[in-house]
Amino acid sequence: MKKYVVKLRFWLRAYDSTVISAATDAEAFHLAKAAACHMMYWHGHPEEIDMEERHEGLLSYVDTVDGAREELAEGIVFDGDRPLHPEAWQLVRKLAVLDPDVDAGQAKELLRTLIADARAVPTDAAAFPSDRPGQSRSWSVDQLYAYQGRPEGFRVDVVDEAGIVHMLDPRFDLRNHSPTGFSWGYFGSGPAQLALAILCHALHSDERAEDLYQDFKDAVVSRFDRNQPWRLTTDDVLNWVLKHPSVTRSACDV
Repeated sequence: MKKYVVKLRFWLRAYDSTVISAATDAEAFHLAKAAACHMMYWHGHPEEIDMEERHEGLLSYVDTVDGAREELAEGIVFDGDRPLHPEAWQLVRKLAVLDPDVDAGQAKELLRTLIADARAVPTDAAAFPSDRPGQSRSWSVDQLYAYQGRPEGFRVDVVDEAGIVHMLDPRFDLRNHSPTGFSWGYFGSGPAQLALAILCHALHSDERAEDLYQDFKDAVVSRFDRNQPWRLTTDDVLNWVLKHPSVTRSACDV
């Protein structure tokens, strides 16, 4: 287990910090957001304070403590404020430049255009965008990723916050449980391959994934409906990881 220091900045110039322990950077970042939420509601005074209230929290940084200090992330909004889909951002920009004094005819035409644009904006419940061209970007600890599976061909995609889609790497280089690829909804080789692949990506640690994937297969992947699409996020995966007995035992030993 490594130790990380989490520094939380409030509005203006007020700060608090705490130390957390985690097995991987991904788990540390997930715990840092939870720690920041707790710090926002503490009743005591922050370590440094130029104000009397706690609001508009921002993670100033999450750094490793052990050995040479190494930055994990900085300047992260932790309360669920995520970037808009690119299409939604374009719609907001169009709204921002509209003239509120246009005549009724122009206003009606603008409204038709904006409604059409709004209906085209993707949502979390949108159909799988797997057929859109996309280029995989470097993994980042402060990104929220979605893992989306569909039963036609048992394809699994990774979608980042910008809507970029790429196929999930099955990680045959680590374990070749299922040369034919992923599957789910039962205890077997295809679900084992999928569990390993998801944990490798979400945790960004092959060693950690290999320790946990069989349990993740039994608890999560085997329970998916074999004939239905499904969706998980990195938050879902990390919530499961941090409730695993190996993690809770380690926390008790600290």
